[in-house]
Amino acid sequence: MPYIPPLDRIAVKPRLDYLLLYLNEHGYKPGLINYILTNILLYWWKSSAQNYETLNAIHGCLDCVGREFDRRVTGPYERAKAEENGDVFA
Repeated sequence: MPYIPPLDRIAVKPRLDYLLLYLNEHGYKPGLINYILTNILLYWWKSSAQNYETLNAIHGCLDCVGREFDRRVTGPYERAKAEENGDVFA
């Protein structure tokens, strides 16, 4: 989950803000996002023990990111659209 301690957030936020500024200026292109995320994961892989435990951690992180995004963003969006346009099961 993305709920990390405040001190970790303080350490990462300036660098993350710089990256987000770049993306805001150049657009959130899927290929660019894929490039960034792939490089993060490759760096994690290369700087860690290259074993099943690391692979499992990387895949688990990706899975949790998708689930958290669905829970926090996609679900509320879809509920609002169902209310706005009528539920498909109505």
